[in-house]
Amino acid sequence: MRRDSTLVAGIYIATFGQGFQIGEGTNRTPTVHIDDLADLAVLILHHALSVTSTIEGTYTKYYFASSGEVEQRALARSVVKALVTLGKRETDEVKIISFAEAEILHPWAGYAGY
Repeated sequence: MRRDSTLVAGIYIATFGQGFQIGEGTNRTPTVHIDDLADLAVLILHHALSVTSTIEGTYTKYYFASSGEVEQRALARSVVKALVTLGKRETDEVKIISFAEAEILHPWAGYAGY
């Protein structure tokens, strides 16, 4: 079973190990543990397959899972610190970039409001 975060891996890949935050870095990303998400999927399937399910309405088929959130600034600093520890970087400097610069690195960066 994978134990690493795709969010952290995505930041590493997008930054090529350079470490950055967009603007003030106050954007918050919701997080959920994979085991909790799996439990939710089982619960949804159980409910959907139930013959007694009577819930109707436009938004009854939307489910959101979150067990917390992480601030982009703190996440970027954690990634850079880990890179220094692993010997992949010499400094723990986190570069501050604009939304336009972020969109050059990855087209979703500006959209996501990081």
